[in-house]
Parts: sequence; C-alpha cells; structure tokens
Amino acid sequence: MGEQNLIGFERRYAVAAGAYLILLYGTLGVTPYFFRWLLRTVGRDAYSGSITLFLVACACFVLYRWRLHLRQITPIRALGLSMVGLGYGLISYTVVAAANRLHTLQYGLLVWLAMETIRPGRSLPKVYLLSFLFAIAAATVDESLQAWLPNRNGLPSDVLLDGFSVLLAQSAIFLVKDAPGLKTAKNT
Repeated sequence: MGEQNLIGFERRYAVAAGAYLILLYGTLGVTPYFFRWLLRTVGRDAYSGSITLFLVACACFVLYRWRLHLRQITPIRALGLSMVGLGYGLISYTVVAAANRLHTLQYGLLVWLAMETIRPGRSLPKVYLLSFLFAIAAATVDESLQAWLPNRNGLPSDVLLDGFSVLLAQSAIFLVKDAPGLKTAKNT
C-alpha cells in the first residue's frame, strides 16, 4: 500500500489524479488543433480507425495489467465484462466526433485514479460513489472551461458521455477487482 496522509488518501494516486487533471485542463486549447492536423494528415477513415485502434490497444493493456485478476473470472463476470465491452463498442460506433471517443479513455482513467486515491479505509459503495461524483465534477468543469474557449464548445451531452464512460469503467473495475468472492492478496 502506498503512503497515506492524515485524511486517508492514497498519496501517489492523488498526485497522479491531480497531474492528470492539470494535463487534461491544460491542453483544452490545443487538442482541437492536434486532431485537425491528424485528420488532414491521415484522412477521415484512418483518423477514425487510428483512434479506435488506440482505444483497443489501451483496453489490451488494461487486460494485460489485470491478467492475474482475470484468472478468477466466473462466466457471469465474463458476461458482465462483455456487456462493458459492448458499451464501449457502442460509444465508439455512435459517437460522431472521433476525438470524443477518447472521452471513454480519459474519464475511465480518471475514475480509476480517483477510486485508488480514496479507497483506503472506505467501504466499496462509498469509494464508487465518491469517485463517480469526482469524475462527473471534473467533466462538468472540463465542459464549462470549453464553453469559454474560442475553438471549443462545452456541451452537456459530453458530460453525459463522460458519465457513461465512468460507469463503464467502474463496472469493469468491480467485475475484475472488487466483486465478492475474488481472492486477492492485495488489490492492485
């Protein structure tokens, strides 16, 4: 277990979550230019496909990271993970702006960092609720900041997309790491 401060937060995850939010908010003004450049450079089909492949590569990394936990997955949990994968697939298929597909990764990572930050000494329902609220607050701030930028637009629908991404990530974490009956010496 990492170092904790007086109020029971896992310090290394709190620092990572803070740095991640600074990176997320700090790049709001430049990301549209990057994605437009990428679109012009590789074309629409390769642009959309490259973002989808990037998300698949990230999912493979997560599955590799959780490989020890995955050995204990029951058929019911496997079905649940399939539903989570279907949810991510629906986002990837239905979200028009390919760059918005990255919201699934951005807010999935953010909620995982939040969960690991507040996990020590708290019950699972409280960990899931507090991390969800934190991620939704971060998404709301993100969209509010975008509303003030000339090259961005803050949309309530993006907060809903982020919330759906958070729920999918939390579902996957629960099924792989926190579900009752999983034997873990240390939840990492």
